[in-house]
Amino acid sequence: MGGARKRKAPLIEDCAVVPLPQDGDCFYKCIARAYASAGLSASDEANEIMLNDKENEVKRLRRCVSRRVDDGVFAQFAVAHQAGLDDYAFMRRLPDAAALRAKLCVSGAESGATRCVWANEFE
Repeated sequence: MGGARKRKAPLIEDCAVVPLPQDGDCFYKCIARAYASAGLSASDEANEIMLNDKENEVKRLRRCVSRRVDDGVFAQFAVAHQAGLDDYAFMRRLPDAAALRAKLCVSGAESGATRCVWANEFE
């Protein structure tokens, strides 16, 4: 039994399943790849400027998400954390919206999968 799993034919022509590392940046990498497959940049489409030439698409997308965090978003996340929802455990040591914005910018590929906020943690 064991062995390699068979890959199914794509449901849509010219589409494929692309494995991505589970490093905490996989959602952002997926979005970036989807846009790139259409010849676009997800962060350009979101009007997220490149701050330096070493900045990759994932960092720009993370910053795009973090810029949309205000005190209201912070308060909603804090309530979810205080209610004991496991997905909001990352809020444990975040005192304000600025700290949450900074945490959302942390890349899993650079800092480790346990040191970043995964997009599915606040779905």
